[in-house]
Amino acid sequence: MDLALDAAALEPIVSRALGRTAEIADWRSVPFSYQVTNALSAGIFRISGTARDGAGWSVILKVLHPAYDTLLGRFPADSRAELEEAYLWDREVLAYGSGLFDRLPPGFAAPRVLGIERRIGSCWLWLEDLGGDGLRWDTARYALAARHLGRFNGMYPDGAFDAPWLTRGWIRTWLSIGFGSRAQLVLDNEAIWDHPLVRGGFAHGTRDRLRRLWPRRMSVIDRLEARPSTLCHLDAFRKNLFDHDGATIAIDWSYIGLAPIGAEVGHLVIGSVAFAEHGHDTPALAAASFDAYIAGLRDSGWMGDETTVREGFALSAIRWVFMLGWLSSVLDPARQAQMEKWAGQPLADQVAEAGARTTFLLDLLDGALR
Repeated sequence: MDLALDAAALEPIVSRALGRTAEIADWRSVPFSYQVTNALSAGIFRISGTARDGAGWSVILKVLHPAYDTLLGRFPADSRAELEEAYLWDREVLAYGSGLFDRLPPGFAAPRVLGIERRIGSCWLWLEDLGGDGLRWDTARYALAARHLGRFNGMYPDGAFDAPWLTRGWIRTWLSIGFGSRAQLVLDNEAIWDHPLVRGGFAHGTRDRLRRLWPRRMSVIDRLEARPSTLCHLDAFRKNLFDHDGATIAIDWSYIGLAPIGAEVGHLVIGSVAFAEHGHDTPALAAASFDAYIAGLRDSGWMGDETTVREGFALSAIRWVFMLGWLSSVLDPARQAQMEKWAGQPLADQVAEAGARTTFLLDLLDGALR
């Protein structure tokens, strides 16, 4: 993508980043590469350079556009309106413009916004550069992030902040007509479940358990949505979280909205072990993160029943237990190579971890549904 930047366009952004007026001497643009490409993003770029007084600077540019045909083209036309609302292309921009991020609880923040430029057919969102955060998080750091998320959720129960662009019923939409609805294709594919990697990686009877649960998924969502709602990030897993001197900085707010209490910590744990940092003890990570999340809720003044939160956490597993589409990569050598490149580990190890994770999630749901 040709950004067609010049010094006149960059200098106001760089001046905000540096906190003083700056003249630019030089700059360069480097695109980010992510494991999962969001078709609504035309690109994310780190733009860095030098000011004329010798100071170095670096900012992030996220270019967003409404490319729904690319993102949602595989779905039926009668689902498009609901899906376009769920995947609203400029929701993150609207969140930054709302002032909400100036009122986040201690220890939790969003990157500082440096500029918002509405253009024909796109929007340029300029953000502070958080730098790198490549260190592996241990259980204690995940628990700290869970506490910060608990403070955020507890500070904003349903009604404390409202806007027409917030997501509502996002987990239901994802599972009923969105990407999660395609799990049926995997459940019905004999070749996937007969593959040696899947037979070796998943406990005997797992497919049968999933197939029994599948027709009940909407009733599980009904029970989940009976929990009190809070304002949630809804994509707060390790790749979207940075540690800055003990504070948790969350990026990518494109799904922010109202969700059942407890669901946020489920996203933190399962999203992270599935798509960010492999090799964690999932039950131990979940236990530590849940306790810390409760502490964060209490920090915010929340006085509700812990049982309600535990049910929300357990029932939210319905969103993750059917994230199975990637299993079809066992049948395609090209996709297998891609998965191994993305994850940095052999596909056999990924499948084995997914098998153990699926058993954990099924057991969690069984306990909540008794």
